[in-house]
Amino acid sequence: MKDVIISPQAERELIEIAEYLTLEAGERVADRVLSELYDSIMKAARSPRLGRLHPEWIDERHRFWSHPPYYIVYREDIRPIRIVRILHMARDIPAVLKTD
Repeated sequence: MKDVIISPQAERELIEIAEYLTLEAGERVADRVLSELYDSIMKAARSPRLGRLHPEWIDERHRFWSHPPYYIVYREDIRPIRIVRILHMARDIPAVLKTD
């Protein structure tokens, strides 16, 4: 993935997603979801301006690419793009991002 940098926090979140899905739905589902998330990450890397801005949540350096039920939060103002967080949409996104 030379077109993207995944932050340590986002890596931890991907691991947590995989562990949770493995326990709740099985390894096959976890593998599929992670594969889809990585595909979405690469789509954001190829077209970084596709993601939405949410200035009410965080500064305008960050974009949000939707891969329901997750947001891929990334910085497109640097190259390669940097994946900052992978957050479930049900979370209180502004509160989570304020702790960063």
